[in-house]
Amino acid sequence: MNQRGLHLDELPQIERDSFLHFATIARRCGHADEWMLFRDEMASALTAAFGLNSRWVDLDDDQETARIAARRECAYALIDEAAARFDPLSQWPQFREALWNGRHSLMEPPAHR
Repeated sequence: MNQRGLHLDELPQIERDSFLHFATIARRCGHADEWMLFRDEMASALTAAFGLNSRWVDLDDDQETARIAARRECAYALIDEAAARFDPLSQWPQFREALWNGRHSLMEPPAHR
């Protein structure tokens, strides 16, 4: 437990709830039939859920811009991969779970920090 009373074993559920929240908002925007717009909305959802645009103070602006752009490209790749397997319109639960299950591809290894 930390000073705020949060148990570390609660973090996976908090991460899952955050993901579900932002993915649901992206889906409810109503653009699932307009692929490029929906793809952008899903990339924004993944960015919000997993902090893909968080900034590091030890990088200069060019390095930081490149790092964040690379993370966004990983999000697009994950979305494309999930959509190749599951139709976001007719197979939403499977599509959403493919994104969730692929979330580790969005995380940077500690060695790169």
